[in-house]
Amino acid sequence: MEAAAKAKQKADKAVQSIRLPAGWKHVVEGQFILLEGPLVPSLPARFRRLGGEWDSDRRLWRVPASKAGSLRRVIENATGYSTSDAAIAKKAKQDIAEIERWLGFVEDKVALGYVYERGVAECNKLGIAKHEALAERLRLAIERATAKAAELKAQRAAVKDADRERRSAAAADRAHDLAQRKASRLLVPVQRSPALNRPVRLHGSVVVVFTSFGKQFRIGDEDPSVYGSHLLGHEGEWGHYAYHRPATETEVRELEDQERAAKQRAEEIAAVRRVAAELAQYIQSHGERPAGNHLVEGQRAYDSMNIYGGGTMFVIADDYIWFVQNNGGDGDNWNMNNVQTGGAGAIGWRIPSSEDLANQIRALGSGQGEQS
Repeated sequence: MEAAAKAKQKADKAVQSIRLPAGWKHVVEGQFILLEGPLVPSLPARFRRLGGEWDSDRRLWRVPASKAGSLRRVIENATGYSTSDAAIAKKAKQDIAEIERWLGFVEDKVALGYVYERGVAECNKLGIAKHEALAERLRLAIERATAKAAELKAQRAAVKDADRERRSAAAADRAHDLAQRKASRLLVPVQRSPALNRPVRLHGSVVVVFTSFGKQFRIGDEDPSVYGSHLLGHEGEWGHYAYHRPATETEVRELEDQERAAKQRAEEIAAVRRVAAELAQYIQSHGERPAGNHLVEGQRAYDSMNIYGGGTMFVIADDYIWFVQNNGGDGDNWNMNNVQTGGAGAIGWRIPSSEDLANQIRALGSGQGEQS
């Protein structure tokens, strides 16, 4: 009995030194070591060479306890595990180095917001849970990577939202610009195109500056009712859009200065015309229309005579001052003519010359205005 107890104690000690593959377990039962676990293809044949038997009922291997030392070597050779203290320490050191290598890969991916799943799996496979400090590093790496992923996702979403808003704003700006461009155009006949880059009044009140013209096309019959009565009579002619912008304050002042100058000029011309009409009426009323066909020579003033038989003029001669009205147009009564013109002739009235009347007539042509 004592010998059997010693043999069992020896077997137990030998069994305890065996490092089994993952998922395997063993126990000493009488003269046998019982082993059970998942299939390792190289072990069954080795167990049999040690005198082991497969217990199909209990689904385990029965190896003689006397073969414990050989069993340890068989398992080491088959699985690559070493059960000596030095070998175990060396393997543990190698495992830690390998864990740190894979853990470094996991930590390198943190800044990218990426949990390196293979690295995590390798760390767990190598037993990182048995190393508290390394396990904590892995936990923090996963936590930081997850947080970084959420941060990067939020940033991408913010960028996407900002880009969507930018594109939406750009589309709105384009639509607004198109609407503004359509609102800032006027369909005009090409032959009546406004001058570019000069302030003008549009519709009598708004001051704009025309900047460019669009493509030419035929003005349609319906265009006057759509774009304005200024197109009436121009149907079928070539037209285009004249694009304009609001005038600046400086340009508005420039136009207003021009308008005041033009108004003043028009008033001056109107005044001269009134004086000219009064002088002509005076000569006709107080002078004579002599018979004959006179060649009137002298200083001409306020002369608007033209080749078409129209116009008037004053002639300051030595002894008379003449008012001559051209009468050579088609439909005129040429029989009334008494002044030679180089054409059909004109009707002339004369009054004896006076310096005061001559000066008034000379003033008409001194730059104060001209007859049109």
